[in-house]
Amino acid sequence: MMKRIISSIVFVIMVVVASAQPQLSVFEAIQKALQNNYDIQLQAKDSEIAGINNNWGTAGRYPTLSFSASSNNKADFNENDDFNQFQLVGGVSLNWTVFNGFKVNITKNRLEELEKLSEGNTAILVEQTVQSVIMAYNSVLLEQKNLDVYTDNVRLSNDRLEYERMRKELGNAVSYEVLQAQNSYLADKSQVMLQEANVKSAMRELAYLMGEENTSYELTDAIEADTVSYNEEELVNVMLNGNKNLQNQYIAVSLAEKEIKLAKANYYPTVSFNAGGQVVDMNQNYNSGQEMASVSSNVYGNLSLSYNIFNGGVRKRAVDIAKIEEEAVNIEREEMELSLTNQLYQLLDFYKARKSMLKLADERLGVARLNLDISQQKLKAGTINSFNYRDVQLIYQNAATAYSDALYNLIDVQTSILRITGQMVNEEGDYFR
Repeated sequence: MMKRIISSIVFVIMVVVASAQPQLSVFEAIQKALQNNYDIQLQAKDSEIAGINNNWGTAGRYPTLSFSASSNNKADFNENDDFNQFQLVGGVSLNWTVFNGFKVNITKNRLEELEKLSEGNTAILVEQTVQSVIMAYNSVLLEQKNLDVYTDNVRLSNDRLEYERMRKELGNAVSYEVLQAQNSYLADKSQVMLQEANVKSAMRELAYLMGEENTSYELTDAIEADTVSYNEEELVNVMLNGNKNLQNQYIAVSLAEKEIKLAKANYYPTVSFNAGGQVVDMNQNYNSGQEMASVSSNVYGNLSLSYNIFNGGVRKRAVDIAKIEEEAVNIEREEMELSLTNQLYQLLDFYKARKSMLKLADERLGVARLNLDISQQKLKAGTINSFNYRDVQLIYQNAATAYSDALYNLIDVQTSILRITGQMVNEEGDYFR
């Protein structure tokens, strides 16, 4: 009686502690991870820099305006009359490249592509983080589900132990059967203790991804997977248009094309305009007492044209190299498209297999549960011995954990499909969950 009272008190305390834990959904876990991820923060700074650089001023469309001022002083010693000269010079100059072979427009387009590339790198990191958090979150749920299985198994082993002890008191069982039941109970209890450590380890990994030290959360979402049917051809097209790595490769192809245009721009002449004005205030003091002062100013505006007729084939070689680099980038694009397509088909094959495995695991679990219920009745009726019951008990435990593993594996391959097709994060910024 005292043991039951103590057990009830412990249970109440555990419920109170559990209810005091902060709740955490998979969406909240993703938000925390994205907010605290250092790699994403650093990449966001790179994207910010790329956005600042993406303007017409960096591309060279606007003229440069500068101001200069100087003081020139000297003492002159000669045979006629020594003098000291003081001169102040101030000027403003404007320089503008009016035309340089369309380099300004090409450079501006290139800066836009670089900003997109930086944003694409950020998107890749976001996808990686989202997938890692989803799987870490479900890993905790998996370990908790397995803990429930092992805990239920301990309860069954304890019931069996109490049953064998009662039979011994009535003279229907021997000490050997009691010892076997006790040994099974202790083995199952050890499994529970090990599984509790697995739950803590999985929770700690999730907290690490979120950038937090708190490893005590009540997870509000359940471990579940949507068993959908994919159209393989449509999914390949979605991947070719949505995969973030492939989109970055398309940008790399576009940048290579612009490098060719920049190299060809050197074949055009350069037209420049410069203008400015200058004011000179000069004062000369002679030893004889004479003084001369003058103020002069001038303005100018010049237009110049220059063309490089021959420079040893440097321009031609630059164009040839740019074309070769474009070919190399296109080869990488083709290889990436083929590789990603192959990976997608492999994932789809795994998805079909794991979906079937989940169905079989569910049927196996149902049969094992029914068999366990029947075996409990047969054990109490004396139609089977404790060894047969133990075998059935372990079969149920293995079936329950196999079902959880099959469910987790299906979620794993499903999130991989979403990521490779670029559907992990949509345009509105919502995450798969």
